[in-house]
Amino acid sequence: MEKSLPKGYNSPFLGYSMNYCIKIHFLLFFGLSVCFSESEENGAKFNALYITNFAKYIEWPDDSTVTSFRIVIIGDDPVIHQLNSIAKHISIRGLKLVVETCDTLESRVTPHIIYIPARRSSDLPAILEIVKNKPVLIVTNKKGLAEQGAGININNLYWKLRYEINVKNLQAHNLSAHDVLFELGRVIQ
Repeated sequence: MEKSLPKGYNSPFLGYSMNYCIKIHFLLFFGLSVCFSESEENGAKFNALYITNFAKYIEWPDDSTVTSFRIVIIGDDPVIHQLNSIAKHISIRGLKLVVETCDTLESRVTPHIIYIPARRSSDLPAILEIVKNKPVLIVTNKKGLAEQGAGININNLYWKLRYEINVKNLQAHNLSAHDVLFELGRVIQ
């Protein structure tokens, strides 16, 4: 007995073999995977550009003993490769840009910026405790983290990359931001 489709329903695969349909599904899945990986790569590029620009517009206390501008990435994230690529071509405040990665932050480590990707957002409370009262900009990438202690949070809003800046959290780390950051980002008090 042949099954019929509901009235008005036209399947795009009607009349094709099951093997053909499986191949089409595989190609669609593979194609979407490539699109998402390219999208993740582009996201990493934009995040890296944001982070280096934050470095230009945030004021740290004067420290003449510093020989490099250090950015630490918590965990493995595509932004590492993008930041390393940028670090070959620029300096921050006349200092060599050094990008490092670590799984757990040690209390003796005091970078200028700590970037916490979304998948490591649960590490934020422990990191905040380690860098308490130290001049460290914490940049995150998950909704709501600027309210939970991050100085700046990068997020997607309506398919556009935006950032939130929390003045209170910056001040707690003895940091101040240039007016440009307030004009372009969403300010959280």
